[in-house]
Amino acid sequence: MEEQLETKTGLFVSHLMVSLPSGASRHDVSTELIALIDKYRSKDFQIITASVFGYECDVLIMSLAKDANDVWQFEQDIKKLELTIEDSFFSVTELSEYTTTEQEERARVEQLEVPQDEKDSMMEQWLARMAIYEKNRLFPELPPKEYICFYPMSKKREAHANWYALSFEDRAKYMRNHGTLGRKYSGKILQLITGATGLTDWEWGVSLFSDSLVDIKDIVYDMRFDEASALYGEFGHFTIAKIIDLNKLFSKFKE
Repeated sequence: MEEQLETKTGLFVSHLMVSLPSGASRHDVSTELIALIDKYRSKDFQIITASVFGYECDVLIMSLAKDANDVWQFEQDIKKLELTIEDSFFSVTELSEYTTTEQEERARVEQLEVPQDEKDSMMEQWLARMAIYEKNRLFPELPPKEYICFYPMSKKREAHANWYALSFEDRAKYMRNHGTLGRKYSGKILQLITGATGLTDWEWGVSLFSDSLVDIKDIVYDMRFDEASALYGEFGHFTIAKIIDLNKLFSKFKE
């Protein structure tokens, strides 16, 4: 049996697509929802609210917390309000099992024809970068952006394209090439991939944050040509929304 990395997990993540009632009760429910979000939002309980483009719902509510019970209770309190949850997605932040290990990086560095003190320095710098990477993947503090795009995805398990029938080495090669393409959008797109295997019908959730809708469109388009997606990717519904404080949203569209 091939050796694989133990998956590390961090925060539990909920995406709720919510619709408010029309008519006279809309204002009261929006006020209750704002109060509820203000009650839960803290350093240890991040909440992002966004106004959704299109017909599917009014608001996307994304929450992140270390304790799954806190996310559960937040969802239960939302369900008590006179609103409709059109869709949801529950997942957890995690490190990819295809992330380069310290052993792999040290082996690569040791092969270089440079002095040992330079090799030691390279490893120190790599470890420092990986510590930041791990913190950002497991315990992200999401910066303010103007837009969020969310979609679920899985890897194919078909006779002619079964991701899980590939060797670990082949899967790792595909995913590292995939990551290289994604890094071309560094500074333009913040990408958060969360694991959902066994938690939803999908295997991962992808949340893209950006100040540009065009950049979101471009990265998704470019990724379609990457072999990991072109050969083995399956994608669900895309939800695109404008990140906004609900006080501002509901005061602007007040009935």
